[in-house]
Amino acid sequence: MEAVRAWKKTKQFADARGSCEGVGLGPGPAPAGRALSKATSDTDWVVRAAAIQAIAKRGDPTLLPDVSQAMSDKKDIVRFSAAAAVLHLTCIAEEKKAEAMDERGTDAHERLFSSERKGGQNR
Repeated sequence: MEAVRAWKKTKQFADARGSCEGVGLGPGPAPAGRALSKATSDTDWVVRAAAIQAIAKRGDPTLLPDVSQAMSDKKDIVRFSAAAAVLHLTCIAEEKKAEAMDERGTDAHERLFSSERKGGQNR
């Protein structure tokens, strides 16, 4: 009997994961993000875990607060999924931040040298 219950949970997880991934990768970031965010607090742990995994796969660091809250979930798999998602999304956020800083630094660098060149040409 225990094996049947475990199989049902595995099947439910696969179904929920497929549904969450379908939502997470669907068109329009805002509605899908909100739906996944809401699913992280669902009453069924299978849905919570699947939503967290879909958020991680989606790679949207703006959903980090919702995933972070799931790190205190009562179910191990939800907590572990949340921890992995937090690490993944934090890395993405840091990469985006570094890219933005690099772009701003390059622009400032280009302005500095172009103004020096202009000043040197006028002499």
